[in-house]
Amino acid sequence: EWYQRRVRGKPCLTGKCSLSIESAGSPAKEILFRLGDGDSYGVPYPVEVCTLTMIRNEICFLETPHTDYTLKLLSFEKEKALYKMTTEEVLGSVEELKQRGNNAYKVNKLRLAKLYYERCVSYVESVVKSEQDERCSQLLTACYLNLAQVYLKIEDYTKAVAHCTTVLWTHPKCVKALYRRAVGNAKLCFHDEAITDLTTLLVHDPENKEARQLLQTVRSNKQDKAQKEASNNEICVSERLKRSTRKKGENGPPQKSVWMKRKKPAHPSLLLKRLMKCIKVLWKKK
Repeated sequence: EWYQRRVRGKPCLTGKCSLSIESAGSPAKEILFRLGDGDSYGVPYPVEVCTLTMIRNEICFLETPHTDYTLKLLSFEKEKALYKMTTEEVLGSVEELKQRGNNAYKVNKLRLAKLYYERCVSYVESVVKSEQDERCSQLLTACYLNLAQVYLKIEDYTKAVAHCTTVLWTHPKCVKALYRRAVGNAKLCFHDEAITDLTTLLVHDPENKEARQLLQTVRSNKQDKAQKEASNNEICVSERLKRSTRKKGENGPPQKSVWMKRKKPAHPSLLLKRLMKCIKVLWKKK
């Protein structure tokens, strides 16, 4: 059951669920909904995500900050398998998944939106035979850009930069990819790379106000970082000079611990010999 509800090792995101939901203070009710459209059927987002990990007739107790749920998956109807689809059917499914990802992103369902966009990429890559297919290329570009935006939202800037770089390999003048990669590099404190992307963007789109504002911010942050590094270097140099002058004795008398070596205590036999000499001298005087 679990294996059949997965496509290429990932949960199947296009299917119909029949779910029994019981929460504190309300009786159990059966809801038939489609994954990704839970809000329109009154299914909370945590319940919809939990459904992806359940099998048929499984009972799950879900705890959330607001209320607790008792869930039971009554049935799950998976849509047509990928390998049974034609190219047009796959691309149609990609368009539908991308739209569902956009809807999930609009209501701040970032995790679900990321899953939809990743599935779109895997679908398109399974049917693309050449890079000259304009429709597939446009879909891949849109999905990678959407994934980059999601990763910026969840503050995973490294992956956002990587997805934008993937787009720029085939579309070096893509304004959205340049801007989002600049945002990611700025957050990672790679100011030179961000300035390069923003400068290239403004060459292609000189009236982009957001890019100009971000460019000013990145340049000011770069100057602040350089000033902090310079002040830290001056402090380190001054401390080293102080240590060197203390060792040379240029600022007053040197420390005893630097110049004077600690004397070793005399051996008991030497002390005894000295004592005997003193006694002999005193005895002769008498």
